[in-house]
Amino acid sequence: MQETMKKLSLLLAGLLCVLAASATDYKGRMIVKGATGQAVKDDAVVTLTQNANGTYKVVMHDFIIFYNGVNYPLPELEYDNLTGTPGTDGYTNVSGTQYMTVKDIQGYENFIPEQYRSYLGYVTNKQFPVNFNGKFRAADMIAHIDTYILVEAEPYPGYTMTYCNTPMDIDYTGTLVNVFQDGDVNADGTVDVDDVNIIVNIILKRDLATNYNGRANVVHGTDVSVSDLNAVINIMLGRH
Repeated sequence: MQETMKKLSLLLAGLLCVLAASATDYKGRMIVKGATGQAVKDDAVVTLTQNANGTYKVVMHDFIIFYNGVNYPLPELEYDNLTGTPGTDGYTNVSGTQYMTVKDIQGYENFIPEQYRSYLGYVTNKQFPVNFNGKFRAADMIAHIDTYILVEAEPYPGYTMTYCNTPMDIDYTGTLVNVFQDGDVNADGTVDVDDVNIIVNIILKRDLATNYNGRANVVHGTDVSVSDLNAVINIMLGRH
C-alpha cells in the first residue's frame, strides 16, 4: 500500500503540473446556406478545447463553402481564446471571429467566370470575417457561423474587379463522440479530474461501486490499478 500511495502521489503531482488542454470532439450535421442554394454534411467534426487560462478553442475540421451547386472544402478553421459564459439553459456560450481570404478555399478559381481567368494572378488577399456563435455542454454542441465570400482582382493599380460577394450561413448541431468511453468513469460525457478522483478512491478501496469498474478498468487488467489511473490521465491530456 505504501508503494501504491507513492505512485499515486507522483502521478497526481505530475497531473497538477501539466494539466492544460482538455479536448472534446463533436460529430454532427453541418448545413451550409448560400445565395445559390445549400449543402449538407452529416459527419462534420468539431473539436472544443479548454485552454489552461480558462478560455476555449474551437476547430471546425470539415468546413465547406457551397457555391453554384459545388462544395468547396476549406482547411481547418480555428477560433481561439474564446470566452465562455454560462447560460441559463445548462450550456456554456462561446463566440468569436476568424479571418480568411478566398485563397484559403480549395478550388477558389471556380468563383471567377472563365472569361476572366487570366486575372487569377491578380486575385487580392483581402480578408473577410467568419463569425462563430455557439453553445456547448458535455453531450452536444450547437453553433451558427455567418460569413460572406469575397473574390476580387486588381489587374491594374486602383482598378478592382469584384466577381463574388455573397453571404453564407452555416448551422451546426453535433453530439459528443464516444459519450461513454473508457475512462469516463462517472459517465458524464467527459474524461476529467472527477474521473481521476473516482479511480484513486477505487484503488484505495474507498469506493467499491461495481458500476464504475467497467469504464475505470481502462487497460482491462484483473483489477483497477495505478496503470488505469495513468491511462485516464493520458486520455484527459489528449495523449491516447
